[in-house]
Amino acid sequence: MEQLIFRSIHMVGMLFWVGSAVAIGVAATVKSDAPRQSATALRKASLVVTAPAMVLSFVGGLGMLIPNFSAIYARAGWMHTKLTLLLNSPR
Repeated sequence: MEQLIFRSIHMVGMLFWVGSAVAIGVAATVKSDAPRQSATALRKASLVVTAPAMVLSFVGGLGMLIPNFSAIYARAGWMHTKLTLLLNSPR
C-alpha cells in the first residue's frame, strides 16, 4: 500500500514539475508589453509550482527507493543510470 502511495506522489510531482516548467517556458516566449512584470509573474509561478513539485517528486522517489532497494532496485540497470544522472547533474 505504501509503495502505491509513494509512486502516486512521485508521479504527481513529476507531472507538475515537468508540466509547469514547460508551461513557464512557453509563456516566456510570448511577446509582452511589460516584460519586467511578465518575468516577475513567471518567476513567482516557478517558485510556487515548479520547486515544490520537484521536491514532491524527489520525496516520492526516495519513498519507493529506500525500503525496496536491495530487493528490486539494486539489480535494475535503469535505476543505476537514473541515480547516476541525478547525482551528477550540474548544480
